[in-house]
Amino acid sequence: MLYAIGAGDQVIAVDQYSNFPAEVLTKPHDLDGLQPNVEAIATLKPDLVVVSDDSAGLGTQLAALHITTWVGAAATTFDDVYAEIAQLGAATGHVANAAALVSQMKSDIAAAVAAAPSSSKGLTYYHELDQTYYSVTSTTFLGQIYGLFGLKNIADAGPAGNDYPQLSAEFIVQQNPALIFLADTKCCQQTPANRRRPSWLGRDHRRQGRGGGDRDGRRHRLALGPADRRLHQGRVRRAQQDPRPGRLTTARL
Repeated sequence: MLYAIGAGDQVIAVDQYSNFPAEVLTKPHDLDGLQPNVEAIATLKPDLVVVSDDSAGLGTQLAALHITTWVGAAATTFDDVYAEIAQLGAATGHVANAAALVSQMKSDIAAAVAAAPSSSKGLTYYHELDQTYYSVTSTTFLGQIYGLFGLKNIADAGPAGNDYPQLSAEFIVQQNPALIFLADTKCCQQTPANRRRPSWLGRDHRRQGRGGGDRDGRRHRLALGPADRRLHQGRVRRAQQDPRPGRLTTARL
């Protein structure tokens, strides 16, 4: 977000897990994002520290050193995303740029939805977080994105009371989704070969060659534009299913 609103030059350091955009790696990037060290951060003399989570009370410790902390919690709606962009714009002196970014994102998303083929509406899908069949429901941020395109989530009929349910192979086969999305083919042993699991062969979506992947899908893959890329670049994984350290960025104002 900082780079997207024109505040990249104000970034003076990031944690060891932050690597986008590539330009950020030209800054010091060895801060501990899992267990932030207050002394290490204070040594950089930042005016603002941007974090995705403050459950450990980092903000209180930094406040004692007169350093401001901004917490960007995981967005659960589009409005959350837009609000956080506006907040960062205000915190860094880029109000106009932030407003322009939000406006452009809204336009891009509307254009992407309008350009989606009508044949995609009503198609069922399964979004796989990992190979143990954890998924997402339509109430999650990802589910809301799919919903914009009229797709129907099979996980909504799964175990109740959990937006990140663990489904079973039997349930997935029974639901026979038209589309399958793999959350991350760079980790978790998720590859296009997942679409050829023995227990799934012979189902309709296999015979018809359907199936997708966030990076590897070939058919029925929705071609989304810049707004979609921004959303993916800024997404925060739920620690409930994908425990990753929080992000930490320091900046001068």
